Amino acid sequence: MTPSAYYQDKVCIVTGANSGIGYALSAELLRRGAIVYMAGRNKAKVEEAIRNLADGKDRARPLIVEVTDRAQVTKAIEDTAKEAGRIDLLFNNAGIGGTIQYEKVTIEDWKTIIDTNLWSVIYGVHAAIPIMLKQGSGHIVNTSSVAGIVPLPYQALYATTKFGVTGMTESLRFEFMDRGLHFSTICPAN
Repeated sequence: MTPSAYYQDKVCIVTGANSGIGYALSAELLRRGAIVYMAGRNKAKVEEAIRNLADGKDRARPLIVEVTDRAQVTKAIEDTAKEAGRIDLLFNNAGIGGTIQYEKVTIEDWKTIIDTNLWSVIYGVHAAIPIMLKQGSGHIVNTSSVAGIVPLPYQALYATTKFGVTGMTESLRFEFMDRGLHFSTICPAN
């Protein structure tokens, strides 16, 4: 099976899909024939991202969700599964970065980055696993970072969240490997 054939008609959710890695990922999945629910918190930006696609606009669906809100994430994933009949791949990609000198970090900075980069992934995984177990298959891909493997100065906050994503994903990969679910971590670097 060619890589393109693998993705043909697969139902995918991509968070953070209106820009950056999420947009590029959505565009490539659509090019390969997938049905992509492009998730983001800003309806206008998600709809603009879909309009700007070169291929597959007819298979792109807007999914408006604030990934730091557990109830919204759960509802978005459950509603997508009901509408599409299944979820083949969930790409937990939404996130924020940042480099900051630790003495300047506030507790609010910690809360914002942990909610966005770690809790959002936990919410997505928590909502998708029961659906995927029921359907007998599924693949969850979580975007981490090279900072989730090798920490760098001035990235204590970011590295903390990305180590969490990497650790959780790798643990779940082993836990569910014999139950039809797959887990992968993407660790991009600048």
